[in-house]
Amino acid sequence: MSFLANLRTLFIRYPLECFFILILSLPTLFLSHDTFYRYYQLWLVAPIAFVILYRGHALHRTAYYLSSLILPAVMAWITVQQIDLWTQPAFYVSYLIALLVLLSKDWRRENQYYVQQFLNTLINLSWAGIAALILYTACMIIIFSADTLLLNAENSLEEINRRIALFSTFAIFPLFFLYFEDKGEAALSLNRFAETIIRFILNPAILIYTAIIYIYIGRILITGEMPSNSVVHLVWPYLLTGLVIQALNCLTPNAYPKVLSLFRYLVLAPIALVWVALSIRLYHYGLTPTRIVLCATIGLTTLYYVLNLFQDKVQYRHFASLAIAMLVFLGFIYPPSKMAQQNQLARFEKSVKALNLVDNNNQPVTNFAETLQKITHGSPEATQLVMAKHALDYLEYGDADKKSFTSLEQRFGEVRLGLIKDHYFDVTDNLNLADHAVQQLEESSMEDYIDPYPLFSSNDLYLNYDLQNFKRLISLSNVEFRELTSSSDSHENNASSDNTSNQMAENTIEFTFPNSDEKLQLSVNYSQHVADVFTKHGLDIKKAYPNKVISTLTKDMLEIDTSRYLLILNSLSLQYSEEKGYELWNKPSEFFLLEKK
Repeated sequence: MSFLANLRTLFIRYPLECFFILILSLPTLFLSHDTFYRYYQLWLVAPIAFVILYRGHALHRTAYYLSSLILPAVMAWITVQQIDLWTQPAFYVSYLIALLVLLSKDWRRENQYYVQQFLNTLINLSWAGIAALILYTACMIIIFSADTLLLNAENSLEEINRRIALFSTFAIFPLFFLYFEDKGEAALSLNRFAETIIRFILNPAILIYTAIIYIYIGRILITGEMPSNSVVHLVWPYLLTGLVIQALNCLTPNAYPKVLSLFRYLVLAPIALVWVALSIRLYHYGLTPTRIVLCATIGLTTLYYVLNLFQDKVQYRHFASLAIAMLVFLGFIYPPSKMAQQNQLARFEKSVKALNLVDNNNQPVTNFAETLQKITHGSPEATQLVMAKHALDYLEYGDADKKSFTSLEQRFGEVRLGLIKDHYFDVTDNLNLADHAVQQLEESSMEDYIDPYPLFSSNDLYLNYDLQNFKRLISLSNVEFRELTSSSDSHENNASSDNTSNQMAENTIEFTFPNSDEKLQLSVNYSQHVADVFTKHGLDIKKAYPNKVISTLTKDMLEIDTSRYLLILNSLSLQYSEEKGYELWNKPSEFFLLEKK
């Protein structure tokens, strides 16, 4: 009876919230799987709408009832438009804003009261989640037991599990939250255990971590080294942890007040360190959405610590308000993805301009490759080149719509952008562009590009043959193979000018057929095969050739003819050097065998 009385009290005290919960939760028990997922947006935005209703209840009665009319219309519009919320950053931002609004109950000026209510609401949320999980687990255990002992309807268990999980999420969880909240606003007081944790563990731990950071800062100042890339990822959580510890100390005002007074000054050096490390990374690599969010969060935390120097100025409600403003700006006004795209495009344009790779009309210069070749290691131009490469990499792989990269590709051409993306500057003392590449890459067509690592590949070459002329086709799908150690007797007819290269290129391949005792061995000398193909086409293997010539060798490169079998390779890769010419780069690992009649 008390349960029904509590439920009746909730409906009287929170009429619109309870009605909203029932309207959204009851259909989850009856809607089919397809129908639910056709209109899933309705349930995705439901938690945000619930927070607006619940907080509007306490603020103003007119706003409370007015929101009950506006929210269904907004939710219906989102559902009808079939907006893919999972791909919208604003959707996730809205959830974070709703959480902050829910936890910031009355926005009181007093920090102690604000933190108490913040933690009270958070605890009520946690208890409501635990209660819903327990009820869901209990229901599933009962249903599973009944099904196992009586019904034996295994096919329907998955659907029942889905319905109960949804009902627990959208009905039991919010109702329990309202129930715990309705208990009143009893001030949260820490018990002896929690107070001991704060006083003797958290406070000393943050000071010890501060000491470690100061030792690291001292080492930087003495040795003159640059801050490590990991500094931001280590110091940023430290700053947030310090903020949380100070908030918890509001509940224990007599616990180490001198420690808190000391910490608010000691934290200034780590803040300076994290900004130095972050600025270095931004200078070299530019903005990305992750770095923008990181900058905004660190900036907000820095503002708190600066205001914390004047204790009467710090109010946690202001910090929460600024956090919401930051989320609104990044989620709805100026998304990080757009900001990063514009920044990286501007960095690329600035770098190519500084390298004299474009003329006054921002078009690529005619001597593009020669200009790149003149850049020496350690020069200012080398830094600009690396910055252009990183910006280009982001625009190609990090930017979702790739509109900026497509525009650059149309303006510069694939070959010129390839020169910037694939340079070897990171591993050599100068820009290692071979002379033949410099001469040929000025052409706009990739056919004239001399690739130092040509790759021959075809997944369906064997389909070009009349299989009626062969006894059978053997592929890796129905045989097992392994490479055996070559012996000199097996390859007495093989020619090689380099013993090491020949040792890598000569193989005896053993094929084993499953469910059969049949085995066959095939001796292959890849280096000799490559040389024979060049000779067949009248080409000098020591000379470099453009793609339009190399591509004519594909069929012959992928075919190795023997007396009994025609071996077809899925791929074969070579490398070119001025000393040795073309030689095998990677041995093939996939084959097709056509057994001759």
